[in-house]
Amino acid sequence: MRPAVLTTSWTHLQALASQLRVFGGYRTLWLDEVAHRVVHSEPDELLEAEGLTYVDTVLHPDAETLAVVLGVVPAAEPEPQSMRPPVAAPSLAAATA
Repeated sequence: MRPAVLTTSWTHLQALASQLRVFGGYRTLWLDEVAHRVVHSEPDELLEAEGLTYVDTVLHPDAETLAVVLGVVPAAEPEPQSMRPPVAAPSLAAATA
């Protein structure tokens, strides 16, 4: 059974992908609907008895793959300060005219 559509940030998905790359083999993803988090385990660990919902078993997924697998809609993240256009300061001539 697929979990309901969740919302998270690309930063969170990228962090999870980085965590999963550390492991040499497959990881099983579980949804903890009470704590609103994703848990990963060895594929042979069954966590349904702990109240978790099975999502999928993956091997080194990237953030985009995790978004699809988890049924997640990444939330828009604020644009980095360096990417924003500069705000024009009012000129002194206009202020004194």
